[in-house]
Amino acid sequence: MKTGLLVFWLFLLQALLCSPVALASNAKDIIVVKSSDNAYFNETINKLKELASKDIHFKVMSPDDLNSEMKPIYQNNIFITLGIRATAKVIKLFPDQLIISTYSTREQIENLSPAGRKHLAILLDQPLERYLAFGHYLTKSSSPGIINSKQIKLTRQQKHILNRLKLNLSQYQTQRSADLLSTIRHLKRQSDALLMLPNQRLYNRDTLKGVLLTAYRNRIPIISYSPAHVKSGALASIYSSPEDIGRHLSELLSSSMSKPPKAGQTLHYARYYSIKINRRVAHSQEFKLSKEADIRQLLSEVLR
Repeated sequence: MKTGLLVFWLFLLQALLCSPVALASNAKDIIVVKSSDNAYFNETINKLKELASKDIHFKVMSPDDLNSEMKPIYQNNIFITLGIRATAKVIKLFPDQLIISTYSTREQIENLSPAGRKHLAILLDQPLERYLAFGHYLTKSSSPGIINSKQIKLTRQQKHILNRLKLNLSQYQTQRSADLLSTIRHLKRQSDALLMLPNQRLYNRDTLKGVLLTAYRNRIPIISYSPAHVKSGALASIYSSPEDIGRHLSELLSSSMSKPPKAGQTLHYARYYSIKINRRVAHSQEFKLSKEADIRQLLSEVLR
């Protein structure tokens, strides 16, 4: 009799431990979903863990680890997603949860996330005014150009920066990556620098080499969004490093936990940024470079 009763209680205990209620996560568990296992994502997660409150526990997962049966388990948790694949999967499975995403562009997020959901995004895009000021102080450019798929509608702040720095910004449109090189040659006629903004349809592994080579041969300095482009021949890039993103994530997470945001989509440009310059290209194109600290000081003053 005692043995049978013991077996019964053990069976009941096992059932309780395996139930969704028993497995429900603590609200201090932050679910981090990364689109793939790459060094950039891992560096960001490490920085986030380093800066976050020590009573927070991070569960790192891949999109493939998630399924609809987990809804009751993670119903009180905040999700942090790295990359558009992870963001899309979490939005689909956990539409009512707060999601803080990063490593995606404005265009990707706007195409993906309905505005009614609680979604905060740290964009890969740098704010245009940051590009404009950086390019101007680095190259003394007065007529920068942008090649994009569609016209950018300038904000009041961006127009203010253009007026303050006396810049004449030209925008060039092309829908096909095959037209990029001819567009760059056309750009040279009225622009003295190219600001490369994130656009995977135009700037990708199939077009990048030709873009950098054509611009270099035509002595058009390129200000890019990627440090990898600088290694390949761009003059400079202004970008957010994995550590920069991790730092911004920790601050956004902290504020979200102390004061949960209302429903809606809020897009944040990266608060912190890094600079990389190709000094060989700068020497070849005869640019006299300022110190990075001086450039940052000038940027902080004009963008204040």
